[in-house]
Amino acid sequence: MPTWLTRPHRAPPLARWGGVAFMAFMVGGVAGMLCVDGEFNDGFAQVATWLWLPWLLAVTAFVGRYWRWLRERQRRAWRVLGGAVVVYLMGLLMAWPYLSVVNAIGDRGPVHLAGPVLRKQVVSSRRSDAHVLSLRDGASGREVDMVVNPALFGEVAVGDRLACDLRQGWLGFTYRWRFGGSGPACSLATRRG
Repeated sequence: MPTWLTRPHRAPPLARWGGVAFMAFMVGGVAGMLCVDGEFNDGFAQVATWLWLPWLLAVTAFVGRYWRWLRERQRRAWRVLGGAVVVYLMGLLMAWPYLSVVNAIGDRGPVHLAGPVLRKQVVSSRRSDAHVLSLRDGASGREVDMVVNPALFGEVAVGDRLACDLRQGWLGFTYRWRFGGSGPACSLATRRG
């Protein structure tokens, strides 16, 4: 049996400041979400496919290594496992903005997406609504979902041609800096008919 599993149980190195470090990680993730804009859920879907397994292995290894110490602190196994699930999901969710910033720092140049609007949808949450226009890019042929402001959403009809100016990032997904002074990402190019 490996010696690292049979050593006396002790607190992990981040036992004292681990909660503060995790909260700082989440605050940094929120700051990243506020700075970088892009296609609707494009970066998150890509990052989730990259990080789900490494992050799962890291959380599982931590819980396995410090199981006895965690059980003493929480007194119930379901609390330890529930906490591990929450840390896994929140860590996966909050890793996306960091990779979006890394993607944006490694800029590869401008990207112009233009094509007919295929559908309009409003994605509702408790606090706000996201107005999403789906268009088929004429150059690449792929379907792109863009969050737009409510005024443009009301002005555009299905079939109108929409043009979006973004940038290609180092990791391959498109983005734009929210506070770059570049104006809105998308505009109405031509009306249908």
